[in-house]
Amino acid sequence: MYLSSLTFSTLSDAATVVVLPYLVLPHAGTQGLGWVLSASTLPRFFAPLLGTLADRMHLKLPLVVVLLLRALLLIGVAQGSEHLWWVCVAGAINGLLATFSGTASSALVPALAGEDRLKQANTLLTGISMGLPLAGYGLAGMLMGHMEPSMLLFGCAGLTLLAVVPLLFMAFPERQSSVPVHFMLDLKQGLFELFRLQGSVVLMLLSGMLNLMLASLNTLMPGHFVDLGLGAKGYGWFEAGISVGALLGMVLSGLLPQKHMSKQLIAGATLMGIAAPLCWLNLTPVWLGAAGMLGTGLSLLEIAAVTALQLMLPAEHRAKSFGVIMGINSLCLSGAGLISPLFAPLPYLLGMGLLVLVLGWLRGLQQEHMPLKPTSPS
Repeated sequence: MYLSSLTFSTLSDAATVVVLPYLVLPHAGTQGLGWVLSASTLPRFFAPLLGTLADRMHLKLPLVVVLLLRALLLIGVAQGSEHLWWVCVAGAINGLLATFSGTASSALVPALAGEDRLKQANTLLTGISMGLPLAGYGLAGMLMGHMEPSMLLFGCAGLTLLAVVPLLFMAFPERQSSVPVHFMLDLKQGLFELFRLQGSVVLMLLSGMLNLMLASLNTLMPGHFVDLGLGAKGYGWFEAGISVGALLGMVLSGLLPQKHMSKQLIAGATLMGIAAPLCWLNLTPVWLGAAGMLGTGLSLLEIAAVTALQLMLPAEHRAKSFGVIMGINSLCLSGAGLISPLFAPLPYLLGMGLLVLVLGWLRGLQQEHMPLKPTSPS
């Protein structure tokens, strides 16, 4: 049931990404759209606080309430898109709700899947989060020629409401009961637990560097393809190569037993470390192959890292701990646009690749000599 709910909400989010710009641009232009997008990403920095809140609740409540509120926001934006201030406020609230839901989901998945099937569950969820948006983008793009953007946004709200239905009939696992503590003390305890675990700091650094590398590529590559004379077409092929590689990585991850996660981490980091500088080379077979390697490495690395962290953490601290990582990732994503133009691209990408490679090997070797001790799902 959780997968069906996730399917509806993912399709809604993907379609909204296509529809929203064409709803805002006629009234506010490119600058206004930039304000809306910025407002929607800022709440990610509150992820540790939202994760702490999610850890203190039965997980059904945040997931259901968030979907209902997000549907109402979509309806409100569809009716009031001419008011930029309202669209920005709605974007910020939606970003806050999506972050809250994301931290809650990170705690729910291990409890639903169990320890032995957790990596396969994360592989499936990654496939949904990467594959379904393609259908959502395509469907919204086709309908845009026949319907007003506001009507399509009503449709997105309908999909979001449909995502609520399976959750209402789903049996959620009970959470461990504990002595109530002050909110900030609860947050401090979660942070202490996260940093106390051997290897967790390396995983956090690896996740941050991974996001910094990908955001830097998103900043640098469009202009690079213009310089090569390939323009948007070349960049489209590059992104397609990453997508195909990511799908291959998901298949490989699904085939690899969970006991080989350390090897999966090392393989993913190695592929990404090698691929990053090769993306900059002016040879089509090289940069296209590098894009495929990048996507494959990304899937292998991300699935293994998320699964490892979920198994390492006590159930009562998972949401807030993943909130901390989401906050770090947001900082890296925001900083990439400022940092990457300061350096020569090829040495910069070489350095980024080397950092990811070293951190991936370090964490993989740590895991080889210190097998994970899974926490029991609550």
